[in-house]
Amino acid sequence: MRDFVKQNKYHDGLLFFQIGSEFPDLIMNPSNYGLLFFTGKGKVNGVYTKDVFEEEVLPVLVDLPDFLKKLSISKEVKTLFSNFISKEVEAYAKDYVAEYLDYYRQFKVKASSLGELQYVLTQMQLPTSQFQDFLLTIKENTALNLEDSPYLQTFSLKLRTFGFIQRLMEERKGVFPELEKYKIILGQMQEDLKKETPFVAKNEMDEANELKSRLSPLGRISLAIFRNEDDSYLNLVEMWLKNVGISTAWQDLFLTPVYEAYLLGLTEVQAMVNKVWDELWVSNVQPI
Repeated sequence: MRDFVKQNKYHDGLLFFQIGSEFPDLIMNPSNYGLLFFTGKGKVNGVYTKDVFEEEVLPVLVDLPDFLKKLSISKEVKTLFSNFISKEVEAYAKDYVAEYLDYYRQFKVKASSLGELQYVLTQMQLPTSQFQDFLLTIKENTALNLEDSPYLQTFSLKLRTFGFIQRLMEERKGVFPELEKYKIILGQMQEDLKKETPFVAKNEMDEANELKSRLSPLGRISLAIFRNEDDSYLNLVEMWLKNVGISTAWQDLFLTPVYEAYLLGLTEVQAMVNKVWDELWVSNVQPI
C-alpha cells in the first residue's frame, strides 16, 4: 500500500478513474452558439456529474472502510492509506464544486431591445425554459447521494455552496414554489410593459407624476428603479432574493431581467427629462 500511495499521489482527485476513461460532458446551449437571450457556453467535465460520481466514486468510498478492516496490515499503513484517500476525495470535491461554480457564472440573460426583453420574460416563465433547465441541472448534480462514509464528510461540506439552489428548486407537487414566486414578479413586469392604458398616479403628491404620465410603461419601470421606489421591480426581486436566502454572490442572474429593463428605459427617461426641462425653460425662464 505504501507503494500504491507513492505511485498515485499526483492524481489530484482523479484516482477513482482509469487512465483514458471518458464520460460525456455537460454542455450549456449544446444546440447553438450561446450568443442570444440565454447566453454562455459553459461546460462541466464529465467526471464531475452525479451519474459518474455515483457509478465510479461512491461505491469505492462506501466499501472502503470494511475493506480496510479485513486487511492484515499494520494500523500505521491503514492510516496512511486512509489519509491518502481522504486527500483524493477532497481534491475531487474541490474540483467538482469549482466546475459548477464556473458553469453557474457562465450562464447569462441578455436583452438589447424591448422585443428581446419581452421574449426573455416569456421564456423564463415557462416550465421547460433554458433558464429552468439550467437551474435543474445544477440542482440535480449538486444533490449527491452522500452515504454515511467518513470519506464523504468534506464533500458534503463543500456542496453546501449550492444550498441556495437546493432551496430554490425544492419540488412540491410538480412545481418549484420559490421559483414560481420569482416568475410571478417577472410576469407582473411583463404585463406592465404591455399596458396601453393611460397612466394613473398611485400617489397624488408624487412630484414625478407629470414625468411618469409622459413615459412609456418601460420608461416608468426604469424611473421607479432609478428613484428606488418601494414597489420598483428591482426592490421586489431583491426582497424575494433575501427571503429565499440567495446571497449577493449569486444574485446577478435573477436581477438581470430587471437591470435590462432599467437600462432600456433609462434612455427614454433621460430624453423626456431633457424635453420637460426645455419646455420649462421656454415657458417660464426665457420670457423673463
